[in-house]
Amino acid sequence: MNAGRRAMTDNAAIRDARMATLEVVRVVVRTRDPAPLGPMLAADARWYGTGPGGGCRTREEVLETLRRALDGMRFELYDTRLEGDQAVVHLVLSGGEPDEFEAFFVLTLDEQGLIAELLEYTSAANVEHDLAIRAAGPDALADDAPAPAVSALVPFVHVADMERSLAFYRQLGFTPRNTHPLGGEPLWAFLQSEEASLMLACSDAPIVHPEQANFLYLYAHDLSGLRDRLVAHGLAPGEIYCGAPGPREEMRVTDPDGYVLMIAQIDAAT
Repeated sequence: MNAGRRAMTDNAAIRDARMATLEVVRVVVRTRDPAPLGPMLAADARWYGTGPGGGCRTREEVLETLRRALDGMRFELYDTRLEGDQAVVHLVLSGGEPDEFEAFFVLTLDEQGLIAELLEYTSAANVEHDLAIRAAGPDALADDAPAPAVSALVPFVHVADMERSLAFYRQLGFTPRNTHPLGGEPLWAFLQSEEASLMLACSDAPIVHPEQANFLYLYAHDLSGLRDRLVAHGLAPGEIYCGAPGPREEMRVTDPDGYVLMIAQIDAAT
């Protein structure tokens, strides 16, 4: 068999494996039973949400999250399709019509058809935008424009007692510049001391030091351009969404070690 024919055969086998996985996904959504998806998930499968909380980094975590989602799911399958190494799953509210209330998942599949990543979307336009940017790669970006880059970073720390933490950081010179809610004990606070900044949020779970759910908060002058750059280079940033009571626009990115980065549009930052 010559090289060209072998490549065509290999490509056909890869596509068949991915289509088989997509068929399992259809069955799982229709039956509300996640078990058949287990063998279709890579051991280090990752499920990215949009906000700073959540996120799955193993097959077991993905299956457990999916099991909980399916238990109370009010969506039904509307459409699926394969685009290269990504599968698009389109869900609509049970008994509803597209555009009324819908959700999307984009699954990244390896050559064996195993699901490596799951990324949530709320907009068909954002799905199509990312697919187009990813397919074109870096060539889709303007060569004559400065590369979008992060311009600031703010640590975001979960705390057990907000008032106690505010009192401690006051001793280091930090002053609350913004809090939420405005009345009563704050659940979130933005602190500054000269050029240093810090965000605190009340934790809804006990603080276990080796397992603290901390993440890094960054700012960019061109959040949309930065997101396109990440997508074009094969990364999986979340959708840009409203981060109230903080920044008006932000997105979630997970680094190779699983650390969550929340990046906000600096002009819209609070």
